[in-house]
Amino acid sequence: MVVVLLSLIPGCASGPGPVMSDRTRNVPATDRPQPGAAVPDSREYSNPPPEQRPGLATVWGEARNSPISHTVFKRGDRSTPEVLGQLYYDDRPGLEALFARGWGAPIPTNAPVDFGRRLSLGVRGEDGRWLPTWRQGGRTFVEGRAGERYSLFLCNRSYVRREIVVSVDGLDVMDGESASLRKRGYILNPGEEFSLEGFRTGRDSVAAFRFGSVADSYSAQRHGTTRNVGTIGVAVFAEADPDADSRSEANAFPGRWALPPGR
Repeated sequence: MVVVLLSLIPGCASGPGPVMSDRTRNVPATDRPQPGAAVPDSREYSNPPPEQRPGLATVWGEARNSPISHTVFKRGDRSTPEVLGQLYYDDRPGLEALFARGWGAPIPTNAPVDFGRRLSLGVRGEDGRWLPTWRQGGRTFVEGRAGERYSLFLCNRSYVRREIVVSVDGLDVMDGESASLRKRGYILNPGEEFSLEGFRTGRDSVAAFRFGSVADSYSAQRHGTTRNVGTIGVAVFAEADPDADSRSEANAFPGRWALPPGR
């Protein structure tokens, strides 16, 4: 396995006073909004303090050995991935709350999850078993357990090399910073499998992925935000050789009759 690191509107003074509803009249003057009073910004509630958020996130775990090497990989399209996939994870109460949002009944599904003919992605617990996985409303959900170490299973299901850019909680697994499609990822050969165990801390090491509280998450501790916790993202890029893809997926028996040229 190899990797590329590469104001108020003024009214007329002579006009009538403001029209108040009965509901407004019954509100004590001291409880009504006063001119010039500050109004809470709703954005304050879109990203509550980590300690107020339940459920799981990913914390910075212990050091683990994970050697890599370098190679050259030129993307066929530098900005557009062939596959853009996402998994959602949480503990059982958190998943039940998500399932109750009305996207339909959750259906247990096999792991790993296949994204077309390009990539398989799964989440394993530290015992090596697949974590419980469900599909609902076109989304995939994985159940984790607080304190457990986990790893991401990646498999290149195609016949050519692919570059896989991975994020956890909105952070790139290579540098721990905000994830971006412009960043580089892991290069997998045809049919190659790889176990991604943590945020990369060096050429031979990673900090293990562990499920923990939102307040203790790497995202909260390092970046002061928890907006994207509970997500695992993958972006798959093709190599700059379209003929290789065309030939590798050509059909020897397309099931058509011979026709003269030009028709």
